[in-house]
Amino acid sequence: MRPLPLVRQLTARPLAKPCDEAWSEMRGDDKVRHCVRCERDVYALSAMTEFEAEVRLLNAGTTTPCIRYQREEHGDVRHLPGPVLTMPWRPARAALVASALGTTLLVREADVGAKPTKKPEQAQCVVLPPPAAASEPAEVPLSAGLAAERPAARVPDREPPMMAGEPPMIEQQPVFGTLVVKSKKSRKLKLHGLDLVAPLDDLRLTPGTYAVEVFEDGKRPRKLKLKVVANNTATLDLDR
Repeated sequence: MRPLPLVRQLTARPLAKPCDEAWSEMRGDDKVRHCVRCERDVYALSAMTEFEAEVRLLNAGTTTPCIRYQREEHGDVRHLPGPVLTMPWRPARAALVASALGTTLLVREADVGAKPTKKPEQAQCVVLPPPAAASEPAEVPLSAGLAAERPAARVPDREPPMMAGEPPMIEQQPVFGTLVVKSKKSRKLKLHGLDLVAPLDDLRLTPGTYAVEVFEDGKRPRKLKLKVVANNTATLDLDR
């Protein structure tokens, strides 16, 4: 049985230390902001596709960042539409809802002023440009370990609460391979709806087969395929 994706491990159980620091007072963009009070990056998982959330978390560094997210009525974490990660098993929906309710209660009961006394190591995140207003649908098979686009969820009667804080400890080390993209000049890439810029060094990805679109001024985009293997490095040379 393969380990669960990292994003699902961090959201499968209630937050370890809920926090209500104001998101609006943190510096960053709509997806990742830095909390000056605890010196951690905070990842807005519901503002990303599940695939992007997994990539960002895998590349967040040695210190697990804080997270914030919302749950749909059926218990799944809310993500933007796009490729989603499959999992070898899915917890019972009742357990997911109980986890969400438990986290909500923790948020309400948490001591707002309580903060860790020891300054944690600052997380290092991969700089990814913000995606376009509308992502193009994938025209090739998704990678192994990825499923078809998640069907549109029913609009809830009211907005689900936002849960934020330090995530629980992971129980399984995530499995990943690394991608290196060589390029003598800057090139824009699109990987399953995720905008990247080459050259790239050691980008962690879930093992599988990927399609990469390469964009250059004055030329039609070209599509390349690559395979990422667990505990191995895949190299893509764009100058060939």
